[in-house]
Amino acid sequence: MLLGAVYIPPDSNTAVYEEHASFVEHLTSDYNEDIVCVVGDYNLPVLEWCVAPDGDGFVPLGVSKDVEQIVCDGISYCGLSQLNNIKNDKGSVLDLIFSNWSTTLVQQCEP
Repeated sequence: MLLGAVYIPPDSNTAVYEEHASFVEHLTSDYNEDIVCVVGDYNLPVLEWCVAPDGDGFVPLGVSKDVEQIVCDGISYCGLSQLNNIKNDKGSVLDLIFSNWSTTLVQQCEP
């Protein structure tokens, strides 16, 4: 199992997101038989997620910025699904969980 933790600061430029997407692509191609789980704060507060048509994870809704498109395209290309739809106190899903293991369960815990 490969587990990655990510923090991308607010207002990072597209190069940061492109580098991240490239690194995830490299990992998933080198370790294509392993479970991959990349979690973290991507600081994409406007990006919304809805249940995927097949019910397996969440898909982006209304991608409007280049950095959102880079993340969504990169993760999709790598065969990963976004599995978190728990909003923070401001109503945004900033902490994303990307995995190729569809049985991953994400639940909100008590503060």
